[in-house]
Amino acid sequence: MAVLGWQFAPARGLRRLSNWNAEELEAAAPESLAASPADLLRVAALHREGSLWLPSLAYPLVAILRRGEHPLTAEQHDELWQEFGLPVFQQIREPDGRLLAYDCEAADGFHIIEPALSLKGMTPLPGPCPCGDATARVRPAATGRARVATAIL
Repeated sequence: MAVLGWQFAPARGLRRLSNWNAEELEAAAPESLAASPADLLRVAALHREGSLWLPSLAYPLVAILRRGEHPLTAEQHDELWQEFGLPVFQQIREPDGRLLAYDCEAADGFHIIEPALSLKGMTPLPGPCPCGDATARVRPAATGRARVATAIL
């Protein structure tokens, strides 16, 4: 996995590319990719224009959000799907990399990992997720889906 722009702790199979460029990413030959929404969209643009070739990508992409960042819009999510043919999941993380919340295959809100997490602008969702996970979930207050441009604070 290549992680762009984040300083996760070293781990087997994890390649951290803080100030990445197309050549460095291509040389890493990642099977999976995790980055901010902006970096994922930049990778897609470079790939689309032929400046970046990533034939080894085989696993879902992960959009890593900081508090205050906007989740991917439905259009951005579709753009990434069309470019790479891979699912895209989103996670909310602290700057130190600690996982706070994540979305799942059902894309019906964010599952809360950190019980004390305060997500302003988010609406709690009742009942278990359609994926079967009973973890508490929230979604951006202004939408019916998790993948829209509403800030997570």
